[in-house]
Amino acid sequence: MQKKGQEGVIITVLLILIAIAAVAVVSYFIINQVRQGQTQAADRLSCGELNYEIISAVKDTNSITVRRIAGGDNVNVSNIIVTFGTKGTNKTASPAMMEITSVSGFNITSGDKIEITPILKGSITCDTRASFTVL
Repeated sequence: MQKKGQEGVIITVLLILIAIAAVAVVSYFIINQVRQGQTQAADRLSCGELNYEIISAVKDTNSITVRRIAGGDNVNVSNIIVTFGTKGTNKTASPAMMEITSVSGFNITSGDKIEITPILKGSITCDTRASFTVL
């Protein structure tokens, strides 16, 4: 009769240990997801600090000149997307702070809209930071 009492205690202890292990595993994954979400939210806030200026869009050379202006000094931009025209032709470039970058290979005509969209390290795409309509 004593063995039956011990079996119940052992089974109860094992079930408690399995439940604790399950909670630990689930907690690990939930905590990692929350941390990732916090990092992405911080990066999204960094997008608001970035400023770009479209200096020119030259029809003769089919080139667009872009400059990253002051602000967001600590924001790590990997590329910018230059979206051009109604068809959304995209080109990428990597201007450093305050550097002027020319992007060519467009067929520029009057009325075309040009937009600059930064991409942060980690492939986070910001909202459009500069817009320009060719006259």
